[in-house]
Amino acid sequence: MLSYFPQIVTEACTSVMVEFADLLFFLTNVALFTKGFSNTKNSLKGNSSKNYFNGVRNESVNGMLLIPT
Repeated sequence: MLSYFPQIVTEACTSVMVEFADLLFFLTNVALFTKGFSNTKNSLKGNSSKNYFNGVRNESVNGMLLIPT
């Protein structure tokens, strides 16, 4: 039993790290989705000053900034 102990500890730590990475990935996606949703909602209001960058109108789609060239 004692010879399996390092393998058990390694597998337990690996599964904990994988779960933590999965949770972090999920929370990052939620944060990016809500940010993109709020940006899209703000850009649909009309011509607010924060939608302009150097005098060029910016459109944001799902949090991605699209600057026309």
